Amino acid sequence: MKSKKLRAEISPERIAFLKFILDGYDHLALLTVKDPKAGIVELSFFPSEKEEVLKILKGFAKKIEEV
Repeated sequence: MKSKKLRAEISPERIAFLKFILDGYDHLALLTVKDPKAGIVELSFFPSEKEEVLKILKGFAKKIEEV
């Protein structure tokens, strides 16, 4: 199964907290920091988990886009 990806812009100081939350969901998504100063992150996840990932990400993100 091919993974899905979302790119998001969040406050840079909240990146570690987002990672903590994702780990608490049993590694729901893999977080990659693309630009730590700008707060650009990319999340990779299974397609079946998209709605759950979006629910979490909407609490953090200023902007979300599919990659």
